Amino acid sequence: MKYTLRLDEKTYHLLKGVARLRGASAVIAGVTLRLLLNCGKFLKDELNNLYYFREDEKRVYEVSDKSEEFEGLLYDLTGLNSKTQSLKEAVALRHGEEVSVYRDFHYDKERGILYVYLQNGEYLTLDGEKVEIWPNGANGIYFTRNSLVEPLKYIPPKKREKIEILRQIEEQRGDGNLFIQAVYNRTSYDPNSELSIRQQRDLLALYYYSVPFGDFLTTVPILSLVGEKGSAKTTCVRFFGRMLYGTKFDVTSVDSNAQGERDFVAMLAKIGHS
Repeated sequence: MKYTLRLDEKTYHLLKGVARLRGASAVIAGVTLRLLLNCGKFLKDELNNLYYFREDEKRVYEVSDKSEEFEGLLYDLTGLNSKTQSLKEAVALRHGEEVSVYRDFHYDKERGILYVYLQNGEYLTLDGEKVEIWPNGANGIYFTRNSLVEPLKYIPPKKREKIEILRQIEEQRGDGNLFIQAVYNRTSYDPNSELSIRQQRDLLALYYYSVPFGDFLTTVPILSLVGEKGSAKTTCVRFFGRMLYGTKFDVTSVDSNAQGERDFVAMLAKIGHS
């Protein structure tokens, strides 16, 4: 269902008269707010960050002057651009339902459930025994879209095609599930380490498996891959990232100087607001 703004002649003249008394921007904001509330609802988290949940799309938009997606939504609904649109965040705050809004993953420790957003208006729940698919917003769980992640599709085990993973290291060939075989069994390990090849592989797997639990961990582990050039360090991280976030994911280098440090901080800030 798609909502658009349609005014009959009587309403148009009424708004025109009110506009002369209150100012056109106030009227536009009021009408737009009513339309948005008909199409969905406003949300706010514990930090008073504002979001808008559009019911027909099952999608959460960040309400911000910097949010191009929300501006696009306003234009789609009203035909107004950001310069003529005077919907204020303070207005949305008064109508915002207090909820927690997540991004990509969320782990509920008390219930033992991991939530994974598919970036397509649906999320998965995993409790260790079964996997269920829910529309975004169901059960009070809201996810905001991550523009850096491609939409995912969940395929039940019985419908998955048999895949042969090539170029696995000989010591671990065929061992583990497809994820283990595709990422960890194709990574080079140090044969002279105090840890065995299997232990090194499992330690790397433990790091990757911790990624969805980032909002639960009190201390976030940092991965450090050390090795000679050509030992597949970059390939390992790139392949993992593309399996998790899609083909747009890539690995970039950072210069080890002051400018490189500033570039790294700027990159983290950009990721945090995407």
